[in-house]
Amino acid sequence: MTFDDYARWAASVPVPDDGHDGVLYLALALTGEAGEVCEVLKKSLRPGRSLDTERVADELGDVLWSWVRLCRALDIDPADVLAQSRAKIDEKRAR
Repeated sequence: MTFDDYARWAASVPVPDDGHDGVLYLALALTGEAGEVCEVLKKSLRPGRSLDTERVADELGDVLWSWVRLCRALDIDPADVLAQSRAKIDEKRAR
């Protein structure tokens, strides 16, 4: 699956009406899912525990879905965000 295929699919999944075109719901979902990634990582620091990479991957998928939907709700093309991010990082690396 390509990123664009995923973004099109994600746009088809309904989100609850929060009175703000889904923006508030999606922003909160994004931060919540990112927190869940951190929680899995934190738990791996406990004695006798190992990192559950399958769970991290699952949570990262939720982060991606929330991020793509938030981009779309704000009328931002996720592919443009990726391109801008790459350009910004490349510029920093060139310094």
